Amino acid sequence: MSDDAPGRSFNLHPIDQIGIVVEDVNKTVEYYTGTVGLGHFHVRDVELKGLVYRNQTGDSLLRIAFLESGPVQIELIQVLEGETPHADFLRDNGEGLQHLRFYVDDFAAATAQLGTRGIEPVWYAGTVGTPAGFAYFGGDGLGNTMLELIQASKEGQPAPATAEETAPVSTARLTPLKQVGLVVKDIQGTADYYTSTFGIGPFKIIDVDMTGAILRGRQVSTRIKAGFAWSGPLQIELIQPVEGDNIYTEFLASKGEGLHHLAFDVDDMQDSLAGFSKARIEPVFHQDYGQGAFAYLDTEGTGGVLMELLWQKNKRGT
Repeated sequence: MSDDAPGRSFNLHPIDQIGIVVEDVNKTVEYYTGTVGLGHFHVRDVELKGLVYRNQTGDSLLRIAFLESGPVQIELIQVLEGETPHADFLRDNGEGLQHLRFYVDDFAAATAQLGTRGIEPVWYAGTVGTPAGFAYFGGDGLGNTMLELIQASKEGQPAPATAEETAPVSTARLTPLKQVGLVVKDIQGTADYYTSTFGIGPFKIIDVDMTGAILRGRQVSTRIKAGFAWSGPLQIELIQPVEGDNIYTEFLASKGEGLHHLAFDVDDMQDSLAGFSKARIEPVFHQDYGQGAFAYLDTEGTGGVLMELLWQKNKRGT
């Protein structure tokens, strides 16, 4: 992550949380824990009073669940009462990945700097027009993705999780989260915006020929542009479909731009796919290209998120 973007005076810490909006937290937790193998979540209800949304102050009640996946927390969010960006997201897009969270050393300076660029918070603590402590930001340049900024501790480190927010020891079958992927219409424009405005990047953009990939049982000829950057140990991937049939074009057609998938490394792709097959989870888009392989799993039915498995031949020196 770059900290010297021109005209930007604040520093983002690496992504520490990824938020998923769901219809039913308990149902999603059961699926992710028992079937997908992500691990154990801690579930609690949270009452939020006096938050500002659409320039109106109101209260809300959320049911949330936390899971630690390596250095990144996965948060499930169900709106029980009130008007929040999560409720609007669910109504407009259905279940799915909604936001990325970053700590900042000086929240006031960050919000002021973003304000000079016309980027205003959409949901925040504080009073109308004066965010304090945390805020969600959105905008066209972000690819229909919300970024949550939150004040770090006085020592410049993320505030420690409370006992309520710390998940029990995981028994996950999946390794810690490696990558979060976004599908966008203009990869260069999105990459430039993330880097110049928030200091995320720079992105390395490449052309990818995916000819021979299997899309729901049939072989396809397709090409994409992919951009990669790191936020601490987590990789951010931007994907722009170029031609041919693929899941990214389908995503743009059905939901528009936005957060698309979570990816995990595996040691043996065939063993992993066989294990998921026993749980009736099959790949919807996959390819073995010799030096590596990927497989997107059919996990959208509960939680609205595609899980991707990644395997690299050279990773294990084979």
